[in-house]
Amino acid sequence: MQISEELLLTHRDKRPETVVFRQAAAYFFRSCGYTYTRIGKLLNRDHVSILHSVRVFAGYLETEDKIALQVWGRVKPLLP
Repeated sequence: MQISEELLLTHRDKRPETVVFRQAAAYFFRSCGYTYTRIGKLLNRDHVSILHSVRVFAGYLETEDKIALQVWGRVKPLLP
């Protein structure tokens, strides 16, 4: 699974796999200590959208959602 930077930052792509990557990116940055506002600027989103993404992705991880776990398994090793 891979996603381009363009798809990650666009508002047009609403496909579930793209949305999960976007949510994982928000969760990753939040895990690194970034503020919601800063993450929003990085991902071209409002800070409230980032807050929602982080909460939703955390819920996916808690319920062991297969796609979320796959994505997080690839992203988590990048944490400092």
